[in-house]
Amino acid sequence: MRHLRAAVALLLFVLFVYVPAAIYMRGLIGWAAVVGTPRHRHRRRAGRWRALWNRPIIWLLRYVLGVRLTIRVPPGFNAVTQTRPVIFVANHRSTLDIFVINEVARHMGLRDVRWVLKKPLRRRGGIIGRSCNETECAFVQRGHTLDFAEVERAALTARADGASLSIFPEGTRFRPHRARTFQHVLDPRPNGLRHVVEAMPGYAIASVTLNWDTGAARTILDNASISGSSLVADVSLHRIRPDQVETWLATEWAAKDRRLSSETRQIDQDVQVAQAQ
Repeated sequence: MRHLRAAVALLLFVLFVYVPAAIYMRGLIGWAAVVGTPRHRHRRRAGRWRALWNRPIIWLLRYVLGVRLTIRVPPGFNAVTQTRPVIFVANHRSTLDIFVINEVARHMGLRDVRWVLKKPLRRRGGIIGRSCNETECAFVQRGHTLDFAEVERAALTARADGASLSIFPEGTRFRPHRARTFQHVLDPRPNGLRHVVEAMPGYAIASVTLNWDTGAARTILDNASISGSSLVADVSLHRIRPDQVETWLATEWAAKDRRLSSETRQIDQDVQVAQAQ
């Protein structure tokens, strides 16, 4: 049943998400070239379109793969009145996390999210890489200090367009053997986020803790592993200065690790009770 769900989800994704999105993106690029659409307007259109085709992906996750997605925002948060762009930071478990963050943004009343991504996604990321290229996201290679200028450029562009920006401070997906200080998250790297905060002063940081109750899928092609699983996206809002980034990240990632440890123990207890019954 799990593999049947995965096959159906993949087929629907290709036919009703990937192909239409790719066709539209080519048309959008061609139209911009013909009529000379200003760059800022083209970026905004591409960003809104990416948010739109993110919706059927979440639908596939929920109703075909049976993923139980829960999004928790801070008490008192009102998505209707508090729609100012933010800086998203999150722990990273899966390529699907990009779609989940986009859904969190929609839940918060935000429609245009720019990204800091690994350079290989520019060429091998398919429609994701192409759409991010058109919205002038940052493509970086871990450990290259010159790429911080790329991060700053993308942040300034997002700020000018009134868009949010998302970054994974860990720089790569979590694997248990890579963990050093923590058990459920990797040590965050502060330099990229520091450049973002410097370029986007006054922006709130939306810290998202992603908790998959199973091993998260690497890509949409590896979706059998998450069929029937649960995912909780827990959001908290913060305001920090550039000089506070390193200390804040260390504190926040320690809190994420404790939260994930607690929720993992609770899941294990629930499974044991279910098995006993």
